[in-house]
Amino acid sequence: MTKRLGVMGGMFDPVHLGHLQAAVTAMQSLHLESIRLIPCYQPNHRDPAICSPSQRLEMLHLATAGMSGIIIDDREIRRGGVSYTVDTLTALHEEFANAVFVFVLGIDSFLSITDWYRWERLFELCHFLVLGRPGYQVNPETEIGRQFRDRRVNNPQDLFKNISGGVLLVSDMNVGLSSSAVREKIRIGESIRGMVPQVIESYLVEHNLYRIMHSTNSSTGN
Repeated sequence: MTKRLGVMGGMFDPVHLGHLQAAVTAMQSLHLESIRLIPCYQPNHRDPAICSPSQRLEMLHLATAGMSGIIIDDREIRRGGVSYTVDTLTALHEEFANAVFVFVLGIDSFLSITDWYRWERLFELCHFLVLGRPGYQVNPETEIGRQFRDRRVNNPQDLFKNISGGVLLVSDMNVGLSSSAVREKIRIGESIRGMVPQVIESYLVEHNLYRIMHSTNSSTGN
């Protein structure tokens, strides 16, 4: 039987509740066997991560402990250099020859996918589950807008009629969280309660990451 495997890439700098919600939504709505969270070593089109690779990996393991079906995959960090999604998906196909892959990402990332390395090849390697975010819409006049129009399906059943190339939009999720918003809250000394798991908030305090101060989170507790 063909396996349905999910993939989520990103910096996870830090991992937040939006990441976990996206992973769980993908698992449940698409009946995935598992979903792999794959932290990037070095991005191609943005600044490097603030936290070290080992810290980002540790936070992912802490945040997902006990969550069935979620796998932390460190292949991009082990590979080093610039992390290209096409290389990661190619390697996954070699490892799981009979699997169908679904790449899970926010609509903001999907709208920039034509800037990714060998982006056309991605549609041959996976389907896309695109998660809506407030303020983002697909412009039908752009290249990605045309790809979206031609490849969009309306339900998971239609997505898996083919082995790759489909796009399913989950517009009612509207994840508004971002790692940059978490870091900014920390920078200006505001609480991040409700944005990250409690174990991650404690980790950030313990390691004084993103210039967080213990007094900033004095509300932690009852």
